[in-house]
Amino acid sequence: MKYNFFQRRYWDARMGLPLVSPIVNAANFIILSYNFAGISEVMPMELYIPIFVITIGAMLAGVGNLFRRKQQQVDWDMTYERMPEQAKTNRLILECLKQMFHSSTDLRTILEERCEYLKKIEDGKQPGGSV
Repeated sequence: MKYNFFQRRYWDARMGLPLVSPIVNAANFIILSYNFAGISEVMPMELYIPIFVITIGAMLAGVGNLFRRKQQQVDWDMTYERMPEQAKTNRLILECLKQMFHSSTDLRTILEERCEYLKKIEDGKQPGGSV
């Protein structure tokens, strides 16, 4: 029973570390930048910390927004193209839809193009040109 107690505490510590570490690192950076950049001679720490936090928060929000708009979709596409089982499942669903909507030629053409794309993923060929 004691062995499980220590395992659980170790696991809890490992899960808590990624949450606490950025806060400790940010506090350390604030103190170091305040003391060694000469800011202590210009303004008091009580004024520097809120300015620093607001500036960094705005920068992080801007970079996060840029990442979400530009890069995240590319990452998702690359991840999807490496999932042959999911591609097979989606292709089978689209094949069933093609059978259901056999009279609509526009929809059928779109479904056939998508099925070809999924078949390439299924066969291990990367449609996006990545390896």
